[in-house]
Amino acid sequence: MMTSWTRKLLDDANDLIAAGRWRAALGCTLTVLSVYPNLDTALRLAASTVYFGTRAEVAEPLTDEGIRDPRLDSLFCTCQAAGCTYSWVSAGLFMTSDVTVTNPRGGHCERCDRYFCRHHFTPHGTCPRCDGDLDYAPRVSNGRPAMQTVRLNQPLVHVQVMREGTGRISPDYMKELLSSIAPDVFEDSPTIRGTTIYPWPDDCQGMAMAGVVLDHEEYLGDTYDMRVADGRDRAGTHWVLVKIFARMPKYVDPDFSPDSGESQRS
Repeated sequence: MMTSWTRKLLDDANDLIAAGRWRAALGCTLTVLSVYPNLDTALRLAASTVYFGTRAEVAEPLTDEGIRDPRLDSLFCTCQAAGCTYSWVSAGLFMTSDVTVTNPRGGHCERCDRYFCRHHFTPHGTCPRCDGDLDYAPRVSNGRPAMQTVRLNQPLVHVQVMREGTGRISPDYMKELLSSIAPDVFEDSPTIRGTTIYPWPDDCQGMAMAGVVLDHEEYLGDTYDMRVADGRDRAGTHWVLVKIFARMPKYVDPDFSPDSGESQRS
């Protein structure tokens, strides 16, 4: 049973969709998923929003940053052809009746239980692995690899960026990087520190975390969560990002009851 807080946010999301404001609608739904990550009604609405909000000519379309949000990762199907990273949202995740898809983005093989995008179908539209029939609107997804750094339902208080190279990290570079991999930085106003290092160390994550602790020993305490990730930017340059979260809820359902059957994420 949904609480009044949850229902209000999902109702607001539906009203915003009707007004063409898909980005704001997704924001309402993601707030619910921050607290109730397994709530079926919110997951179905999020799937529908991503499915339609990415291709419609609307007043407020979804952004790439919003679509890559890790709270949506479980909703995506990912092609399992060798070397392919294409992912899509299946209409079967939010349609309650039988679905006919005329121009499928991908499908699920009912014989070998694998997912393939339309670029890898056989010429007659079957599974490239076993030639089995494909379900173009599967009701179960296989998820996608994370495209952004971890989000917690906790306030972000500090961010440390370590980038391969020398010299000062420019504000423009920092904004572009964080917008892509950690847009939650712009929600919580954490302190941000950027450093460069060359040559790039083998244990880049360990070095970055040591740098944070050297400046802020307090972050080792029980009242904070430290999370670290590394990757490469669009130019192929290494980066490491350390996030420090305060160990308290960011979003709280004021109407939550232990008897509701749902569990809150903290």
